[in-house]
Amino acid sequence: SQPISDEDDEKLFSLFEMLKSKGVWDKTHIILTGLRGQNKYSRFEETAFSNLHSENTNVAFLYKPPRQKGDDGINWKSDSLISLADIGHSLFCLLSPCPKLTESPISGSSEILQTQEIQSPISDQKILLIEAANPFDPNQIRFALRSKTNLFLNAPQIQYFNTLADRSETIDSNDVRKTEASFFDLSLQKILFLNASGRDQKWAEYKQMSIVQNNLNYWQQLNSRQLVTEKTENKSDPLFALNFDSDLSKFALNNSCIKIYKKSAVNHDDLKFCEDELLLSVIRVKHSKDLNLNRKNMELSFELVKREKLNTILRTSKNFSLENAWSLYRPDSNWDVSYKYLSRLPTN
Repeated sequence: SQPISDEDDEKLFSLFEMLKSKGVWDKTHIILTGLRGQNKYSRFEETAFSNLHSENTNVAFLYKPPRQKGDDGINWKSDSLISLADIGHSLFCLLSPCPKLTESPISGSSEILQTQEIQSPISDQKILLIEAANPFDPNQIRFALRSKTNLFLNAPQIQYFNTLADRSETIDSNDVRKTEASFFDLSLQKILFLNASGRDQKWAEYKQMSIVQNNLNYWQQLNSRQLVTEKTENKSDPLFALNFDSDLSKFALNNSCIKIYKKSAVNHDDLKFCEDELLLSVIRVKHSKDLNLNRKNMELSFELVKREKLNTILRTSKNFSLENAWSLYRPDSNWDVSYKYLSRLPTN
């Protein structure tokens, strides 16, 4: 489980003192748990969103039930296998009766009553289902089954770990312990079959993993930003739009906007065939006389559009570095359009 920092400890102490001063400490259920572990990109092709190994899914869980004066001391910490679903179910049962349960969901011994269990014939242990959605495509979900001594991963390829003998979960025992792994595999398929409605069961490997890491380097390695952008070759990567400077008039792109830009004279009807706002603004600058536009105003407009485009690039890059946390990424994004060719205004 993840340790609590000194700063967290101080905040908790202040909270507990406040509850005691208000006279509600002894009457209150207090549950403290984490949502994610401490993934640091140490696993190959794993990110903080996709990693279902112990270091990223085992988190601290502390529980203090209501107590009366004279009660025996309680142990806040629980080492039982508990999921957020267990906690949520137990909280609901505190508010209203749970006819399906035969005992109190939370007892004085600070144990959370487990919800649905899969009884393993190999070891009499509860098995939890863990899942992680691909942040680039929420329809793609990765699954794992965890018991107290085993971890089964079904994607991107089946892996099986004995967490009792291999605490770091680095030795895949799928081929050696086929009987146990097969049981977990069949159990998972049964769960997915029973809950298949509205859920895509497939999982694709991170095609964008290299882009995530590239943009992470851009934001973490400030002194190497130029080198990062110069080496960016993937057109789906927003940093590709910054990877070199070029004179737009000398760059031959099969692009309707470029064709309009290169024309000796244009009219307002021509502009209808250019949908790129930045290229459109530079066309208005170069052909301001043909279009009966004030060139100075068009130059100012160009700088504003260019700044907005740069902000979009950097915002999307930051989003990539956070694994599409803001869901800005679109699969059809192509950054080989305009910005990198427009470091300066055309002179003619």
